[in-house]
Amino acid sequence: MKSSRLTCILLIGLIMFLFGCEAANDSMPVKEKNITSLNIKNQSAENIPDALLADVQNHWAKMELTLFMSADIIKGVVLTNGQISVKPNKPMTRAEFISVLVRALSLENNNVSPVAFSDVKPKDWFYSSVSAAKNSGIISGLKDNKFAPNAYITRGEAAVMIERAFKTTVNFSGTAKYFPDITHYWGKSSIYKVSSAGIIGGFPDGVFKPYNNITRAEAVTMIYRAVQKEQSHLVYGEKIIHHVGQDAADVLFYLNNRDYTMLTQHMEDHYSEWYQKQVLHQLNEYKNLYKKYPIALAIQPATSSPMKIISRSDRFFAVEINDNYNVHIGGEVYMKARERDINVNTSGIVYLKKMSDDKWITYLYIPKNGSYDLLESIVRGVEQKLLSTDL
Repeated sequence: MKSSRLTCILLIGLIMFLFGCEAANDSMPVKEKNITSLNIKNQSAENIPDALLADVQNHWAKMELTLFMSADIIKGVVLTNGQISVKPNKPMTRAEFISVLVRALSLENNNVSPVAFSDVKPKDWFYSSVSAAKNSGIISGLKDNKFAPNAYITRGEAAVMIERAFKTTVNFSGTAKYFPDITHYWGKSSIYKVSSAGIIGGFPDGVFKPYNNITRAEAVTMIYRAVQKEQSHLVYGEKIIHHVGQDAADVLFYLNNRDYTMLTQHMEDHYSEWYQKQVLHQLNEYKNLYKKYPIALAIQPATSSPMKIISRSDRFFAVEINDNYNVHIGGEVYMKARERDINVNTSGIVYLKKMSDDKWITYLYIPKNGSYDLLESIVRGVEQKLLSTDL
């Protein structure tokens, strides 16, 4: 049942998409009051299908973990039931943290050169990330010329790396929060700077706990807040809106012409790897409709509202769409049962990120208002209409 539900959600998500920080505690998301940073309220984690991530359904960092997973920034483990485990409360190693940070900054293909750390070898999976971070001035290593890649990273170390990584793109001139437990900590300057930008806020009792190991959820949230604060090289919103519109038009063209080769190539060029896998799998389900029924589908715009940018930063955008499309079911179904149309509302949020070559790609689509039951009923309605026709 869960597999069927996920299939329906993603298929309708495909159809729909194709058309068309007040500082907080470190254990909860940051809320923003302006368009330049993510508004968690407007992009509610409640709208994310629980079927996608196995261990974050009720987690405070569900939104951040889902966005970073779908953007290919963090990696998870695929379980036997198809769900993905991200182990949000597990401590993160120094190599894992640097890898996530480098991916978020799109540095993985840049500044890769020999690394002098004695405990980092070219065969290591994290070699290129450590190299990029070292050459970008994000890390300097520990004593004895080591990096300690497999040691757990502490909250203090993470804050220092965040400050170094974003010192030229994030404004650290705000009012810093006072933490009584970092007075003699070697990286206190970086911690205060990062807190001044609302990226960290400490614990409810007012302390920061710099020596505590950071969890995967805390690390992702910290980096997520940082990339949302980058405002030094913003792209005009009109460019992103045009990109979303053109992408939708191209895919609509391929769908209506049943040119699945070009459609697949388009998705590979314009979507994150994670999103590609989700959508291409559902495209196969869409194609199977033609194998099961003598139909000819035609998808045309009905009504639309202007797209709205709800968050933006140097590397990430979120665009709200709200359009209506008519899906006409023709072919023998039309001949035998007359006209059968399905109306689809594309109310949701499209998420985009900028790659190292400055190309923007889509990495997630989330329907608004938790309308999964409605979307599922629409997909089932198409099947019901086809099944009700005497073919």
